[in-house]
Amino acid sequence: MGLSFDITPLIDVVFQLIIFFLAATYIIRSDASEKVRLPKATQAKDFPPKSPRRWVVTINAERVWFSANQPTHRTVIEQQLVEAARTADEAGEIEVRLRADTSVPFSEVEPLMVTCAKLGIRKIGFAVLHESTP
Repeated sequence: MGLSFDITPLIDVVFQLIIFFLAATYIIRSDASEKVRLPKATQAKDFPPKSPRRWVVTINAERVWFSANQPTHRTVIEQQLVEAARTADEAGEIEVRLRADTSVPFSEVEPLMVTCAKLGIRKIGFAVLHESTP
């Protein structure tokens, strides 16, 4: 009688990894899937690598707010940030990335920025298109 290996646990682990990476890829793509015309900036800096605690908030031309590619209200996003800020110490610092259409006035974005400041969220970035200076 020969030596045999039970590879069932190995196959289970491989399938779990495949499912994890498929789900993670979908989430990454869904953060920025809402179409917006981003403002242009001549002194734009690249965002650091994606942090696990990054919140991507999108505001389209119709002033509809999106979080995780789902339409929502600004106050709901603020409540979610309050909850996330409570666990920020053990889970790492929260980062907020705002994707707003060029037609959205600053007065629409300002309340979210004030909420972030009150919660001690210091990493706030705006998604822009880099425009080189002539």
